[in-house]
Amino acid sequence: MKTVLARPANSQVARLLDMHNIFEAVIVEHRPLSNLTQIAWLNYVLETRYQPVAAAGEKVDWVISPSKVILHRGDRPSRGERENAIAGIVREVVTLGDFTQVLIQVGEWVDLTLLMILSAHVAQRNGLAVGKSIHLSLVGMAIHLMPCY
Repeated sequence: MKTVLARPANSQVARLLDMHNIFEAVIVEHRPLSNLTQIAWLNYVLETRYQPVAAAGEKVDWVISPSKVILHRGDRPSRGERENAIAGIVREVVTLGDFTQVLIQVGEWVDLTLLMILSAHVAQRNGLAVGKSIHLSLVGMAIHLMPCY
């Protein structure tokens, strides 16, 4: 069961498991010797572990856990800012006990949102509020590619 949750076979299974952050991309290239696959998503090129589920130029679906979407601190740079960095605008903030769910509009794509879960303390410390522009990283090893049907 743990494998199904971490690496669903396809986007339909991911949706049945109520997973968020399911998107479509195109394989840019595979580098097996470097354990790397690159995908084109919107105007970003993302890197993940080597996953030869499709050939270069073909479409794939991909998913990332909301807990693997990492907020960049506004007050100091971090090493993670070089890993699959994207920009967004906070659209919704919901605190549930010790955790906060943040819905983020990705770049200028109004209808495209990404869900992030972080500790309530981190959300508060960073002043997350609706309308705030933020920068994020998508943990490369947590991006799971699936065949696109």
